Amino acid sequence: MPAVREAWTDERLDDLTKHMDREFDHARSDQGEFRTEVREEFSGVRTEMRTEFSHVRAEISGLRDEMRTEFKSVRQEMRDEFADVRTEISGLRGEMRSEFSDVRTEIGGLRGEMVTMQRSAMISQRSTIVGFVAVVATILATQL
Repeated sequence: MPAVREAWTDERLDDLTKHMDREFDHARSDQGEFRTEVREEFSGVRTEMRTEFSHVRAEISGLRDEMRTEFKSVRQEMRDEFADVRTEISGLRGEMRSEFSDVRTEIGGLRGEMVTMQRSAMISQRSTIVGFVAVVATILATQL
């Protein structure tokens, strides 16, 4: 195939310049459209992110409120339980005091019974000694 070589004329250069100008205009237009499209997409993404973040913030706020309510409820339950425990302990103290009072009364009664038993034992011992002395005195009196 023979090489075809044409000479560059002013006309051909002008045509080439016009063609290149059209292509550059087209490229600029495409580039402008692309930039507009990218801006619109980023704007959409930003709007979507704002909306989602707004939803997340609202959800977190709701969770905080729910947690506050739950913690308040738990605190109240703990207060009530501690109050019940205190009341129960107070009742047990009263019962223990009553029991100790009863034990003291019983110990006092036992002391009285022991004193009575000691007196009885002493009287019995004295009676036995008097009886023994009487027996010994009788034996001695009869032997003499």
